[in-house]
Amino acid sequence: MVVNAGLKRFCKALFDGFSWIKLTFRVLFFGAMLLTIKTIDIYRLTFTDPIIPGTVWLLTGLLLTPVLYRYLIEKINMTSWLLHIVFNTVTWGGILVAIPFFANYYFERGYPVTIQLQLKDKSNMAKGTAGCGNAVANVDYDKITKQLVFDCGINLNRANQVQLVIRKGILGYDVIIRQELIVK
Repeated sequence: MVVNAGLKRFCKALFDGFSWIKLTFRVLFFGAMLLTIKTIDIYRLTFTDPIIPGTVWLLTGLLLTPVLYRYLIEKINMTSWLLHIVFNTVTWGGILVAIPFFANYYFERGYPVTIQLQLKDKSNMAKGTAGCGNAVANVDYDKITKQLVFDCGINLNRANQVQLVIRKGILGYDVIIRQELIVK
């Protein structure tokens, strides 16, 4: 009987004040955060202007904040304007930006094409406690400067060019399928 009373106290503490709406908004927020991280990975492989997704991401949060302000206060007791802006930007902006990036990346249009581009501005990322200091280089393609990130241990000193295999996504943006350094 002592175990049963302890279990009842545990369940009461766990579910006291439980709300499906609060849980839904938490899952949406953290899910959208993970979606944003995956979208950044896809962005690194897509030739697109960074201003477009960044602007859409921020404007969505800023425009939805006044619209959802009273609702979020009422449903999840969020009173700070700053928290509203962060929540709306990460959640709704992250979802809105992810949809076209995922569509362009996973639905292809056309056949792969191989191109060679000149490397410029070669450097290494900062080496953190768990990182390796990946090599990075900028390339110009179709009026867009793109930063390519290479695997750990790659030395860019002897490389002048990179060979990219790209394909068009369904929205018309080129996606990098494979990249190889050309050492001369």
